[in-house]
Amino acid sequence: MAPLEKFVLHELQQGKKTTFDLRNKGVCSTAQTISCLKRKYGLMILTERCSCRDAAGVMHHNIARYHLLPDITKNDSIHQDQFFHPTKVVCNHIQRRLI
Repeated sequence: MAPLEKFVLHELQQGKKTTFDLRNKGVCSTAQTISCLKRKYGLMILTERCSCRDAAGVMHHNIARYHLLPDITKNDSIHQDQFFHPTKVVCNHIQRRLI
């Protein structure tokens, strides 16, 4: 795993992160790095869109917020039926498409 991928994975393990959060920590190619983590390592990362302010206080809409979903193969307390559907993820009873 590349150092940048390790760094982003560590950040996502700490909690939800927006593109701005990761950019403020030096990650310039956030979407590409997330895509690599999904494709290369099979990580389940949910992408949702939100509105948030940048470092200058300017409001931006449609900003990506990334959530690292738990690995159900390593956590027996989470049942697959509760979390995963073949094409959708159910999170707090709200269905969102995996992006």
